[in-house]
Amino acid sequence: MKLIKWIIPVMAIMLSTAMIAQVKDGGDAEAIRVSAQAGVRAMSSAQYHSTFKNNRGNGVRIAVVDFGAEWCGWCKKLQPIIEQLAEDYAGRVDFYKVDIDKSQDLYEELNLDGVPYVYVFPENGKPHIIDGFAEYDEIAAVINSML
Repeated sequence: MKLIKWIIPVMAIMLSTAMIAQVKDGGDAEAIRVSAQAGVRAMSSAQYHSTFKNNRGNGVRIAVVDFGAEWCGWCKKLQPIIEQLAEDYAGRVDFYKVDIDKSQDLYEELNLDGVPYVYVFPENGKPHIIDGFAEYDEIAAVINSML
């Protein structure tokens, strides 16, 4: 019994470490669903283009796309807000994270001039764009206006 008590936590740590290593080594981030961000899915440039054709909503549900970078202090401050929103709007709104260092082409295509940026897509139509850091209430108000 004592053996089982320590094996399960060790296996969980090994599995999460392997998943993170796979993402860092170029693994399929979409399939892995970065576990550190509950409810927020990693998104590449190709996935962005296939989901939001012509920079318009996906026709299914509201979506929030957080553009950021690991080195960005404001992005780190925004991350727990996005995670909380993802939890609060689970099942009603999709949440994605685009790392601009891994998607430089998309960053340039969208003419982003820094990070963070948050795009809130209605089901159909062009996104509401938040340039820079935003508090929970500001993003929630945009989402609520689209529900």
